[in-house]
Amino acid sequence: MNYANMKIYFDGGHYVGIPQGAFPSGKGCKRRAVKPTKQQSTADVTPPETPKERFETAYKESQSLPKRERKAHIKAALKDEFADKTELNAFVEKHTERMNTNAIKRKVRLMRKLRLQDWNYFVTFTYSNELHTEETFRKKLSNTLKHLVARNGWKYVGVWERGEDTNRLHFHGIFYIPDDKMIGKLEEVKDYDTRNHRMQTTYQNTHFLKQFGRNDFKGIATQDDISEAEIHYEVYGKVRRAFSLWRKVTDILPLGRFGRRCNMHFRN
Repeated sequence: MNYANMKIYFDGGHYVGIPQGAFPSGKGCKRRAVKPTKQQSTADVTPPETPKERFETAYKESQSLPKRERKAHIKAALKDEFADKTELNAFVEKHTERMNTNAIKRKVRLMRKLRLQDWNYFVTFTYSNELHTEETFRKKLSNTLKHLVARNGWKYVGVWERGEDTNRLHFHGIFYIPDDKMIGKLEEVKDYDTRNHRMQTTYQNTHFLKQFGRNDFKGIATQDDISEAEIHYEVYGKVRRAFSLWRKVTDILPLGRFGRRCNMHFRN
């Protein structure tokens, strides 16, 4: 075991070290490139779905149903694949457990990354109809944040979501922005909060206001402030309220490099 190059992280109560090569998965190994052979066919034939693929399709559809009805929906979609009801039940139980385990692992991985980083802003971006459509807003904001990560040292974890009442697209995230790398200026704005029916004070960035529209930069003074920010993340194409992302994160250490192209956006 290569203990000198261990990967070390802090899970909130303990330091955990994983020696290099302890769990060989084949990732990063050089493999001989195999050129795909051209298959001559008169028509493109779509292969039939496997039971696993049909399960994942049914599982995705079932997430909009009450919990007590989800397994029944999945079994109804797969009943033609199995002649034996016992075999069908075992198959559904096995793959439901797999999906639940994967969701837990994603949550643990996310919480580790959050605990290993300092954050100083909780940010919300929306767009003005005079400046953008939904498509251009998503594309330009993603591109802007990518450049700020590369050029100004920003780091963020965020997610796209839609308003419950208006179905309007917006972006939530927690950010680490170095002291001298903020673009634009933060200006105090007082307006009326239509949801809570009271006046509120927000801080808007002039650059993002000009380029996109309304935004809100909320400073994270202490790590307890992180517990106030809730996140939504996308699981198999469906946005769900999953857990409080910043749940009493009190011990945070400097983070090395991380990043993953997934529904939840990690940038450093």
